[in-house]
Amino acid sequence: MGLFAPLAIGISPSWWCDKHYKHHALTNQMGADPDLAMPPLFVWPPHPEDDSPFRASQHRWFPLGCATVFLAWRLRSLLHVAAGLRDDRRGAAVEAAALAAHWMVLLANVPLAAIVASIALAGLLCATILTTSHLGEELYGEFQRDWVLAQFCSTRGAVTRSAFTEWLWGGMQYHLEHHLFPSMPRSRYPRLRVVLQEFAADIGVPGGYRADDEVAMLARTWERLRAVARTPGGGPSAPRLRDGVRPT
Repeated sequence: MGLFAPLAIGISPSWWCDKHYKHHALTNQMGADPDLAMPPLFVWPPHPEDDSPFRASQHRWFPLGCATVFLAWRLRSLLHVAAGLRDDRRGAAVEAAALAAHWMVLLANVPLAAIVASIALAGLLCATILTTSHLGEELYGEFQRDWVLAQFCSTRGAVTRSAFTEWLWGGMQYHLEHHLFPSMPRSRYPRLRVVLQEFAADIGVPGGYRADDEVAMLARTWERLRAVARTPGGGPSAPRLRDGVRPT
């Protein structure tokens, strides 16, 4: 990512890489996958110390929560770089300079309302697409030794309805392909999907290769959030939202 991320979108590459590597390695592992740590939004009945009164209506305000994701990522980036400067971490000064340049240019040339609106829209689109691939699938309470099988069972691809939504998904309609082969050009993902479908059938993956209509995926995510909203708290044995991975 180099300096592109901090200069173009105000995100620390070192923070992002740490977060994203954990997500790929520990996909849908409760208490370990940072992409599941989204308080006050919960995807499993939480520990009493992590719970929030907002959980009861989370399926209703979910779109608003998605709209705040990019802002949260930018704030987390600033906090991460500030901690890096304090700890004299290698590369922190360069990231700090790039982030400062990003915000100075942005604030000097773009109206504040436009900045807020663009960040909210980008967050809404990105978070909605990314969460629908995972939140309706299996959640794990412990480390999964069969990493490939865990990816098949925790990640669902999208079947888009139009050329526009095919473009809008930005390759994440092939989310399993991205998880298994993150460095592969996304132009090859459609052909890879066929290979993975055959592989899943050959080895007997539970549920097979998972892909669904994009609207059905949104509905599945909403149903998961509503079910958790209506469920009593998970009690003291529920997986914790660990300090090292929250908030996202």
